[in-house]
Amino acid sequence: MLIEQSLLAGRVQEALELYRKGMGGFENLGWVLGENSRGLRILERFFPRDEFSVLQPHLALRDQCLLLNELGQFLKNMGDLDRARRAFLCCRRSNEEPYPDDESDACQILADVEMLAGHFPQALEYCEIALASKIQSSANRASVQSFLGYIAALMGNFQRFVKREGGPLLGLLGIWEAECRMLHGDRPGARRQIEANREYSLVTAYNGLLCRCNAILACLLCADVPAQASQYLRDAQDFANRSGVVELRLRCYRSSLELQHHLADYAQALSGAKAGILLADTCGFGRHSIDLRLALAETLIAVGDAHKALQNARNALDRSEQPDCQYAWGKADGLHFCGVAHLLLGEIDLARQRLTAALELRERLGHGRIDETRRALDRCSP
Repeated sequence: MLIEQSLLAGRVQEALELYRKGMGGFENLGWVLGENSRGLRILERFFPRDEFSVLQPHLALRDQCLLLNELGQFLKNMGDLDRARRAFLCCRRSNEEPYPDDESDACQILADVEMLAGHFPQALEYCEIALASKIQSSANRASVQSFLGYIAALMGNFQRFVKREGGPLLGLLGIWEAECRMLHGDRPGARRQIEANREYSLVTAYNGLLCRCNAILACLLCADVPAQASQYLRDAQDFANRSGVVELRLRCYRSSLELQHHLADYAQALSGAKAGILLADTCGFGRHSIDLRLALAETLIAVGDAHKALQNARNALDRSEQPDCQYAWGKADGLHFCGVAHLLLGEIDLARQRLTAALELRERLGHGRIDETRRALDRCSP
């Protein structure tokens, strides 16, 4: 209320200080408290109807950009990628000449938006601009390159980052490294990485990071320690649902789907997958739309519904092959599950074609589940 009254009285600088120092800004409202809808409501008072230039007469450029950046962060968390993109682009343009380091930060955040949207070529362009000398920009680029299939020396890049930092990568850097390890089948290494990050998040009270760690641990442990995985998932869901962060909610859907699959609770797995896909499609979170469809296809294969499995795998493959996406892992897994579905339908030639292409791509990527493709191909032999 004080912020609102200060803005109505034209005391914009006072309103900014109340938001930044009194409420802790995005770092406290978003990362710690998970009060994203509240943070968004407050910052929308500064920019009515998304008129980003309205503060120019009242605040220094850096203060304007701080508010723009945090508005974009809240919008991104709440799943409004289009408005978030516009806020970050305005922030970037404002900083381009006077503050090149800040412009680099803006490009890094824009890369995050495009990664969520599944626009990996565009994300890589922003990473190249943001690179400068920042370790997070370098790690961001490594993650995007992995999604595009440029995997040469990928883990070597992360090892250099670890050496530079003098220990395990923490924060989002650690999450990206763990995800890359999971993709390549190094589940023990991914678990060690996530457990170190979980301890860090408990010490720092970064509950957004803690939620990510819990969701990933639920995936990593679901086959071996399902009871512990279930507890991690409940903890992750509690914060994700309370905070409203779309990416965290989608991570929980994915983890829940994998856990229910391992528990053979297929009805619950199918229901959760459909809800997650609807949320991802509605908000335009392209990578999650693809990954959830692939996970749904795998569950449908487990229950013997090859026709629907093929439909979802084809959809994921088509989305992955779009020019603005080029998601290499989505292509590889889409080809694999299409091939397995064709095999179940008795369409041996089509199965062999899809699985041969999947094997070639999975080998190039160093995919952690390549043996599954080899076994499926063996079943295509006369």
